[in-house]
Amino acid sequence: MSAEQSELPDEDAERSWKERIALVADALSALIRTRLAILREELAAKAVAVAKGAIAAALALGLSVVALLLLAAFLAALLAQWFGNVALGILAAFVLFGAGAGAAVLAARRALTGLKPFEFPAASEELRRDWNAVRESWAPEASLSAETPSAASRPVPAGPVAAGSPREETAESLEERFRAGAE
Repeated sequence: MSAEQSELPDEDAERSWKERIALVADALSALIRTRLAILREELAAKAVAVAKGAIAAALALGLSVVALLLLAAFLAALLAQWFGNVALGILAAFVLFGAGAGAAVLAARRALTGLKPFEFPAASEELRRDWNAVRESWAPEASLSAETPSAASRPVPAGPVAAGSPREETAESLEERFRAGAE
């Protein structure tokens, strides 16, 4: 609150909670309006930059297409001069561009033939190993002692996990797995 709002020393004590909440709400709404105005200005500046960038990219794309057309025309003119006939030059340029496109299609097919987009064998194996380590660390003590015959002959204390117990080894292997994955 500013000094202008509370002229009298006991004015704050005379205000009700409703008036105090209204003052806070007014201050909050003014703050929000200010922040929204700042955000609108920044968005407008960014929109202008994005529009300029989009126009420049469209212009670059258009000029690239024109350059490719000029390259094709130059190749056709060069071949027409070599063959002595305009029609044969254009046909030869068309055949060359078609052969280039066919070679690109074959290269793309070879590259994508072995692709299995929804199979991730290394990641799946690591996730399976992580899940098994977590599951083993949560296993009850009885199932751990049943899995390892040497653990049945060792006494298992009722309190904290004893050093060298299967449960501690499982916890250590789980911790090692997570540490290895983090590095």
